[in-house]
Amino acid sequence: MFDLLWRDGQSCTQLPLAERIAQLDRLSLPPPLMRVAALSVVDPWAHACAQGWEGVVAKRLDSAYEHRRSPHWIKLKCEDSQELVVGGFTDPRGLRVGSGELLVGYFDGADFVFAGKLGTGFDTATLAQLEPLQQP
Repeated sequence: MFDLLWRDGQSCTQLPLAERIAQLDRLSLPPPLMRVAALSVVDPWAHACAQGWEGVVAKRLDSAYEHRRSPHWIKLKCEDSQELVVGGFTDPRGLRVGSGELLVGYFDGADFVFAGKLGTGFDTATLAQLEPLQQP
């Protein structure tokens, strides 16, 4: 267990995280339940990534429990990354204007290796502004 939402029929969700943790620490948990301790390393995210974990969740100690994403709780995901170079783009399809997907790759020594296609994330107005800059 890493958080305490209910205790003795009462909601604990409005209590600050620090208080919920303190109450949880005072509980005797019968097996197979066990307390999940906070990471006590200098860089919890780097530690999580090195261990092959999905990531870590960082929470403000003064935050209440929220049943949604919140600026008080953030998930720091461990993801592989690769620096990519845009080599071109596909033609637009359907109602899309300007360009389609980006064609990206990376250098492996002197070789340029195709890595795949990516969405641009550009809205229609931005695509329309960029269209005149595209060379045939």
